[in-house]
Amino acid sequence: MLGGSRLISAGLTGAREHLELIERYDRRRFFDPLVAGEDVLTNMHMNTTIPEVHGAARAWEVTGDARWRQIVDAYWRSGDTERGYYITGGQTNGEVWSPPNALSARLGFRTQEHCTVYNMMRLADYLLRWSDDPRYADYWERNLWNGILAQQHPDTGMIAYSCRCMPAPRRSGDRRPTTSGAVTARWCRRTPCTPTTSGSSTPAA
Repeated sequence: MLGGSRLISAGLTGAREHLELIERYDRRRFFDPLVAGEDVLTNMHMNTTIPEVHGAARAWEVTGDARWRQIVDAYWRSGDTERGYYITGGQTNGEVWSPPNALSARLGFRTQEHCTVYNMMRLADYLLRWSDDPRYADYWERNLWNGILAQQHPDTGMIAYSCRCMPAPRRSGDRRPTTSGAVTARWCRRTPCTPTTSGSSTPAA
């Protein structure tokens, strides 16, 4: 992650030697094509790349070098804006980036690995603080409910490593295609209920 301790030291001291050490961790073979708009994420291990971009985000805050900010923006654009995400907010299967707008082909039992959800939320937090753009808050909220909380057992607190996302089953005699984005999770989040006029409870919108 671009040497996290070096970033802390550089942020505290501003010492040139700390900044020079950060630059040695610059992974140009990954960052340069990313900034150039190339898709370098497809089939790459997701949770290897996100911490590196966290490092770029912190490097931008410490140094003010515009290139670090360009790396973060390019990563979000490639990983989220141009690639899409499941209705839950998750974006991987088997911890690997799927091809842009082709996520449905990889729905399965290893979808939405918990650590990737958490780390993408951390990246959204950087971007929200920098821009005040509500789309990052929306992304954060979606993943909080459908990733962090939905993957935590409501009684034991145990975490599910992945959130199963599978095609919706076809009803008998139904010739319509299945809905590939439907989700079946082992542990579903508890939806708050609001009273209806008749006094019964219905899930809140």
